[in-house]
Amino acid sequence: MYAKVINPKTNGQKVYNNAGSSQRCANYLVKEAKEAGGEATFFGAPGTEAKTAAEVVALLDGNVKGLGKDDPKFHSLVLSPSSDELLLIGNNGCC
Repeated sequence: MYAKVINPKTNGQKVYNNAGSSQRCANYLVKEAKEAGGEATFFGAPGTEAKTAAEVVALLDGNVKGLGKDDPKFHSLVLSPSSDELLLIGNNGCC
C-alpha cells in the first residue's frame, strides 16, 4: 500500500493550505466524489455516525486551541491500496 502525508509546501501552498480553513480541502473531496459518481463520506471516531463536509469543516476549524496563525490545522493523507489489498477488503476498486 502506498501511503503519503501531503506537504502543502511541495504540493501547492495556494491550492492546499493546511494553516487556514479546511473548507477548500472538503470542497475538493466532495467534488472528486461527485465526479466519480458517488458521495463524499466523512468519518470520525470509531462507533460514530458519518459526518457531512460542513460538520467536518466546523470540527477541524474550531479545534485550534494553542495553535498559532501559521501552524498546521489539519493534515491530508493519501492511502492507495494495491489491487490485491482491495480484493482482500472486498472492494474491486471500480466503485
